[in-house]
Amino acid sequence: GRCAKRRDFWFDEFNGKMPKFISPDNLEKLRKYWKSEEFQKLSSTRKKNRTSDVNGVGPSLHICGAIPITEWRRRLSVSLDREPSIDELYKGTHQHRKKEKKGSWVCKRS
Repeated sequence: GRCAKRRDFWFDEFNGKMPKFISPDNLEKLRKYWKSEEFQKLSSTRKKNRTSDVNGVGPSLHICGAIPITEWRRRLSVSLDREPSIDELYKGTHQHRKKEKKGSWVCKRS
């Protein structure tokens, strides 16, 4: 899916390999944009937002991994045999599922 492509792209970029799904011209355009002042400013702002520390408890963590929230919602809908509530979806993506920690929050901010 889309997340796998994004993951593969960054992996290839890190290893200096050309991603198979993007043309050399488009890759060069992306690299130029990533170096631009506009992108650097956006990137910096978004990084601050992701790592913001509210009331001294650190950034909010989740356990979604590379799976989009829409896919989590779909999977939860299948297991519940109905649409999950916002609370159920939030708990499903912010609480541990393994036996020893089941139901505990992944971070204080959650």
